[in-house]
Amino acid sequence: MAAERVRRVGVLITGVVKVSPPRRRQRRCAQDSRNLGWMEGRNLRIELAFESDPETIRARAEVLVASTPDSFPYRLEAG
Repeated sequence: MAAERVRRVGVLITGVVKVSPPRRRQRRCAQDSRNLGWMEGRNLRIELAFESDPETIRARAEVLVASTPDSFPYRLEAG
């Protein structure tokens, strides 16, 4: 049986983390993906980027895009 291709998903979380720690956000992304049939470590790798400084959000997004993930499903705001 051929190995399933691993899809890379980029997620940019912006804003100041007040309520939910970043790892909780990562778990939420993974759970949402599992509900759609994507399993982290099997056919999915979630690449998270966090940025709270409005002056550097664009640069952080450019780095994430340059890593050429397969998809950017959504942007999360921390808080």
